[in-house]
Amino acid sequence: LDQAGLVAFKDRLNAAGIDCSKWGCGGAKSVEHLYWETYQQRGCIITGSGKETKRVTRLLKIWLVAEIFGVDHALFSRMQFMHDGQTVERKQVPLRKLSWINVPLDDFADGAPGLSEEDCIYTEHWKTGCRKTLEERLG
Repeated sequence: LDQAGLVAFKDRLNAAGIDCSKWGCGGAKSVEHLYWETYQQRGCIITGSGKETKRVTRLLKIWLVAEIFGVDHALFSRMQFMHDGQTVERKQVPLRKLSWINVPLDDFADGAPGLSEEDCIYTEHWKTGCRKTLEERLG
């Protein structure tokens, strides 16, 4: 990780009044993980400033149903692997964070129009995310 960028990120969170002292404890996401998710993985963005600071993540849920011999079967994930290595057993449809593309992430300091639109111009298209997810899960 870019240590100078991480320090600036922590300073931005502290300036917004966000207490990060307990982050990374007891299975909680660390500041370093959030920085990695934001600037390396590009799975979220941080918008706003001060008390209006928000983390924005675009999630894609895939409800896939196949009829087999007249009976509908839905695809579910039974296990979730957490960032800290823990596993959680659950029944959940396949889920993916859409990647933020072609966006200088600092441009959203005061928010931007279109972040909550169904077809957000700042993220990969949902059809691309769906295709990638199904290829990863099903081959």
